[in-house]
Amino acid sequence: MPSLEQHSGILGISLAGHLLRRSCYLITPNRIETFAQYSISQAVDELLDSLPTLNFPEPIHPNTGEHFINLGSRSNLDPSESNGVRRNFIKNWWLHEALQDETAVSKMIFFLHTCFITADEGSDFKYFDHFSLLRFYALGNFKALAEKICVDNLMLNYLDNTQNEKNSPNENFAREFLELFTIGKGDQAGPGDYTNYTEADIQEAAKLLTGFKTTSDDDRDDPIYKDPDTNLTRGRALYSKHNVEDKIFSHHFDNLTIAGATSEEDMWRELHEFVEMIFAKVATAEHIVRRLYIHFVGKNITPAIQQDIILPLAQDLQNGNYELKPVLKRLLKSKHFYGMDDDSSTDNIIGATLRSPLELWAHTMSMFQVAIPDAVTDGDRHKNFYNGWVRNNFMIPCGMDLWKPSDVAGYPAYYQTPNFYREWFNSSTITTRYLLGEMLLTGKKVIVGGSLNGAQLDVVPWFVEHFTADPSNAEWVVTQFLSYLLPVSPSQDRIAYFLNEIFLDGLSPLSWYYDNWTPFEASNFTEDAYVRTPLENLIKAIMYAPEYQLI
Repeated sequence: MPSLEQHSGILGISLAGHLLRRSCYLITPNRIETFAQYSISQAVDELLDSLPTLNFPEPIHPNTGEHFINLGSRSNLDPSESNGVRRNFIKNWWLHEALQDETAVSKMIFFLHTCFITADEGSDFKYFDHFSLLRFYALGNFKALAEKICVDNLMLNYLDNTQNEKNSPNENFAREFLELFTIGKGDQAGPGDYTNYTEADIQEAAKLLTGFKTTSDDDRDDPIYKDPDTNLTRGRALYSKHNVEDKIFSHHFDNLTIAGATSEEDMWRELHEFVEMIFAKVATAEHIVRRLYIHFVGKNITPAIQQDIILPLAQDLQNGNYELKPVLKRLLKSKHFYGMDDDSSTDNIIGATLRSPLELWAHTMSMFQVAIPDAVTDGDRHKNFYNGWVRNNFMIPCGMDLWKPSDVAGYPAYYQTPNFYREWFNSSTITTRYLLGEMLLTGKKVIVGGSLNGAQLDVVPWFVEHFTADPSNAEWVVTQFLSYLLPVSPSQDRIAYFLNEIFLDGLSPLSWYYDNWTPFEASNFTEDAYVRTPLENLIKAIMYAPEYQLI
């Protein structure tokens, strides 16, 4: 049966790779080797017990080489430059930081983004504040974040709650807050009844949420608009636009009445009681845990997994006042996460999920330590690398418009039953995914033309640095490559294919020793033509293999 019992013993190479691929975007040979020597507790604690040090605390403008949000100066910005342009710089900054994040924080930031979807819109100030809010709660309290998200300036605009007033109620945000962000809709139980809430609950929630407005960028430094916990600029409460009636909720919320606010300050009390009411329900905890499970483990939630994994973790989450870290730790340390329990369905956990375009790109870039143009000294190429290739010519053709999903439900791969992650893989996306290796090895976009702006994978120095134990042994080299790059050890037939047909090109293993490695070593590793072709062929073949698409 599925088990939350902690897995014991040392991780080893395979399980270390599994944990790193599922929990972060930075995976290198050295990290796999290091984590392979850790116990489960050591490994998970290292990923979850600290915040990463940011290389840049805020985005860098490529034209000035300076910060342009709260730090630095905005006086040197082109007045005709749009907010959309600067929002792209914020996305690029997040991607660059995520690629170097040694913790699980960036993965959790993205998870929270999938829970509280917003659009690519608004001022760069509001956009950056939203990223900062998700980072603040990445390993923190989900309930607290849910309350803050109600008055997040980006969210207020995105789901129209800034237009929600007592004389013209707008139910958009209230509906999505219940259906998608917190308790979940549930099955249709009757007319206007969705198991966990009713249409009347949406109407009462919308009344309670009236009068919250966005704060202008000109007022962002005014202390009265700063959130007391995060110190981020939040929306403002406008009592004159607020519905002051008592809000009466259905039997799903124990017929609770929340007294109408008597002042602007009291509107915050109303909001807090509303969130507390929703999170008092175990259905809310279950909804969040199911999303965690789908994001970090897999889509196949069987009745046994529901009973033995989801429900106990939901109880942990609720008992712990919705602190995420303890629940995530228990999940990532469990036998179930590593497929080590005795439930046959868990045989399909390791290597059974398709990598998202973000994971595919980040894991490849970090594994091969591909150098990226510097944000300060080479700002234009840094911008074009992320804008022109990573997001527009890789991720979007792979089906992911990063930080810009098509609707409030988010990316179909994280919610669309029954396909889930298979949404990443179809006739439109397959070509770009499979050509990632060739693009990195050539430094060219391949499909649309143009360069990667200086980013290119040079496999030879990477190989010399990381393959030191037995590099003259062709079979060992291929096996080592496969252990780093694939989530599951391939069959002997597959190993033989990569060794004999790809790496050796039909020749004897001795040919690698005598004709490739020995003269390369004799040249003091300077004449790389001896080894480059077989190494590049091997990388392209592995990255073109279906197994490489899995995580």
